[in-house]
Amino acid sequence: MFKKKIVDRIIDEDYCYGDSESDNEDDPNDVSGSSSLDFELTTSMTEELFAENFSIAEFLYSQKFHVRVKLGRLEIEKVDGILNITCSNLELDGGQVSAAILKTAGQAVQKECDVKHPEPLELGEIFVTSAANLHAKYIFHGCCSLWDGGKNLSDLISNVLVEADRRKLQSFALPVVGTGLLKYPPAEVAKIIVDQIEKFVMENPDSTLTDIRIILHPTNRSTMRSFIKVADSVCVQFNSMMMVNDIDALWKDSGTRHGDGVYFAASPYMSGSVVFSPPDSQGNSYIYQARVLIGRTGTGKPGLKEPPLMADSSGRRYDSVSDADGSIYAIFYDAHAYPEYLIIFRKDVFGNHH
Repeated sequence: MFKKKIVDRIIDEDYCYGDSESDNEDDPNDVSGSSSLDFELTTSMTEELFAENFSIAEFLYSQKFHVRVKLGRLEIEKVDGILNITCSNLELDGGQVSAAILKTAGQAVQKECDVKHPEPLELGEIFVTSAANLHAKYIFHGCCSLWDGGKNLSDLISNVLVEADRRKLQSFALPVVGTGLLKYPPAEVAKIIVDQIEKFVMENPDSTLTDIRIILHPTNRSTMRSFIKVADSVCVQFNSMMMVNDIDALWKDSGTRHGDGVYFAASPYMSGSVVFSPPDSQGNSYIYQARVLIGRTGTGKPGLKEPPLMADSSGRRYDSVSDADGSIYAIFYDAHAYPEYLIIFRKDVFGNHH
């Protein structure tokens, strides 16, 4: 297990709550996620996850904005800009993540802070410096208070995204703010960050900022679970209701009742029925278990070639359509779904699946 590092330098007169990369000991009363993530990570496992650029969740908005929640270290991300949470006095060695950024970037960044921003940062304020030796162009510096219900965090994330857009950045990496030393509730942090990103992309459809990454450490288990739960509210796992024998056919089969899209069912019982998965000559039936991005769902109708326009005069379209009770969904873009498993099964004489 990775040893948890404790920040031992807190300056009382300043906001100096730099985040630790990992949670403190998990709360035994935490039931925010499944036990599948309750594992111990060896050094080799962690290095492998870093090397593979492992994403635990991904979002795609309007076929343009790609948002990833990924395991990694902020100071080695290859992006245009990163967010550094540090002390209000801009002493960059005052928190674990900030200190790691300073160590990699070099003392030139600290000197730039000292010269160009000698006064303390205000809550919600963003101060931008060069990134020196990082694989980035800019470092956005901000500070946080103790948990206030999320207002400071919401303002901070919003200001960061607006400033990144103003500078015409294309990619940006954020830490999971406050879940270390500050002990912000991971579920609230995950929701606030994703909500602010979604609000930004909806209000700025022409933005150049199309690659947004949320970086967390592999030992941060409760935060992982929180982001997976948030992801599941947007990207829901369904089983394909189409019987297909090869991957290309997934995109060829389509229904018509709710539009000319690719159809997915929320229940495997529907997908596995003889209507949608008729057995082949060997008695085998086939369904794909797939990840489907349903996003904002509208009402379908026959003849649709793409989702209908939303009713808010924005000119944006829904991401998918569904039936009245949400048991069937149809998507119209290849990037909104990918198959995870091909399930081969057969029914016995009693009608049971095997």
